[in-house]
This record gives sequence, C-alpha cells and structure tokens, in this order.
Amino acid sequence: MVKFYFVFLIIFFLIVYPSKVRGGESASVPAFQWQIGEQLQYKVKWAFIRLGTLTMHVKDTIRYNGKSLYQVILKIDSNPKLFFVDMHNQYESYIDDQFTIHRHISTEKEDGNPFFADHRFNYEDSTVYLKMTDPQNHRQMIEKQLPMHTKLFDGITMAFYSRANASQTMSDTLTTFILENRGLVEINFSGQEQMVEVEALTKPVSSYYIDGQINVEGIAGVTGPFKGWFAANQTRPPLQAKLKVFIGHVTVELEDYNVLPKN
Repeated sequence: MVKFYFVFLIIFFLIVYPSKVRGGESASVPAFQWQIGEQLQYKVKWAFIRLGTLTMHVKDTIRYNGKSLYQVILKIDSNPKLFFVDMHNQYESYIDDQFTIHRHISTEKEDGNPFFADHRFNYEDSTVYLKMTDPQNHRQMIEKQLPMHTKLFDGITMAFYSRANASQTMSDTLTTFILENRGLVEINFSGQEQMVEVEALTKPVSSYYIDGQINVEGIAGVTGPFKGWFAANQTRPPLQAKLKVFIGHVTVELEDYNVLPKN
C-alpha cells in the first residue's frame, strides 16, 4: 500500500512551514501562476528501467466549506511490463491560494488490494478527521481524529507550494503525512538557475535548483539527500528529481506538458 506515494512527496521537492530562513524574491521574478486544466506527466526510471508514470492535473476550482479551492488530481500507474509491481492509485487534493490543504482523498489499488482514505482538515479545532479502510480488514472502514499541531502538507500541496517559491533563496523544514504517520524533511532553495534537458522540451531550459535531506525513512526506503529542478518561468513545473529509494537511485523526469480544457 502507498509504496510509491512517499516517493512522490519527495519528488516534488517540498517546501514547509515554519521556515528556518526566508529570503526575499526579486521583484523581477513574476509571481507563480496557476493554470486550470494543466496536466503534467512524468516517467520514473531506475537505471534504464521505467518503473511507472505520474500524472498531475489541475482539474478545476470548486467551493468547499465556503472557500474557493483548487481541485488537483494525481495518478500513479506502474509500468504494465513489470511483473513485480501492479499499482494504479489516485490522489485528490483541495488546496486554497495560500497552499493550505483542506481535503485529501486517496484511492489505491496495489497487487489487487483496494484501499481508501479521506483526510478532512479542520483548522478551527486543529484536528484532522481521517476515514480509511481498515488495514486488517479491507471490507471495513475506520474513523480517527488526529491532532494537528503544525501545518501539514500532502504531496500535491507541497508540489504547488514549492513551485510558487522555487525562485527564492531559503531553507525550510517540512512536516508531511501519510495516513497517521508524520515526518520531517529539510530543503534548501538556492535561487540559482541551471540549464536542464528533459524529454518534454525540445531544448535545454533554465531551471531553479534545490537540494535537501530526508531525515526519516519513508515507504520504499526513501531517505537521505535528494536534488530537484523547477522550470524558471511563471508556472515553474518540476522538471526533474534525483533521489534514493529501496532499490537504488531513481530519476523522475517530465515527459509531457499541456493545458486541457475544463470538463
């Protein structure tokens, strides 16, 4: 269950609250711009083997508990040619323009086993209300109330928070979650631009470089140092990431980018 989800959390480079050091952003750098209909597709590679595909879609804006939120959907599919993994998962997040998560829904299927989880974040009582499949009995649901002592980020929210701040020079410490578990990740934004070449683009492009340190061991053995690059433009999509998981070092690379019409 969720074998590659923690990998995704790190892949998209993660900025967190509260920050240790915050640098200013140059007035010449345009503010991050959301794009309704945006769809990003990534390939996950281990050496020359393609492990799977990640697709993230900014589907629409909706009203939720009186707030206008962005509805973002992430799909993770393993390579059908690989016999040792069979994964088809979807994650849906509702995010406000301050990059605060209000609801996160997981619908997973790994090796034929279904799993569902629904996180609802109540900031008035600092509580996360979690409804999820019972890990001991997939035919039953259980409900839990979890304290929220600090701001939490799921992988999708972290991706967009990172994009919005990619051009800054600062260091942060992230608090992230997977179901009931939480952990910390340090991330350093250099503010430096480097040229990066990825399959989705016809030529190398300027990008903002980051690196960091994962101080916990996540699912799939994610831990230790990582590197990442964001496009140096107004939408700042993640272009590439390099990190270590249980099978070794993997690369995540943008292979397709487009803006779809609203449904």
